[in-house]
Amino acid sequence: MDRPSPRMCLIAISLASALAAASWAPRSAFASFSTCRTDPEVYLSNGKVFSLSVVIYGTASSVKHIVYSLHGPTGTSVTKLVYTGASFAGKESFAYVADDSPYTYTSHIVVTTVSRTRVRGATTVTNASGTAQSSATFFGYSDQDLGARIYFKA
Repeated sequence: MDRPSPRMCLIAISLASALAAASWAPRSAFASFSTCRTDPEVYLSNGKVFSLSVVIYGTASSVKHIVYSLHGPTGTSVTKLVYTGASFAGKESFAYVADDSPYTYTSHIVVTTVSRTRVRGATTVTNASGTAQSSATFFGYSDQDLGARIYFKA
């Protein structure tokens, strides 16, 4: 059996060294995705303020409709509703139902898009001065009910 020549050993060692160095070199990756968000604010008669936020991992043009609902304690009502997502004008709807037990709030968010899209929803309750008092975050896909239940006694 023939032994490799010193020149072939030098080439093999150089090639192995180059491959090892390349494996340690920093890599850059380019990923492109877009997100859009909307955050309606709901002001209740008991002084609580809810932000129902949605981050949609897609373009605003892919959104067909966003439905928000909030259930709160019996005897409460909405005093003010502010939509903050101008790009969704005409695509959002909201309903409030005062049918929960005291200090209990349940939110539901359903996003309908052209194709299956990842969605992150969050419900945050603040006091009248804007200080967050409780929140819940949930993940899913379009056409799923992203629900959160918050029990909050102040």
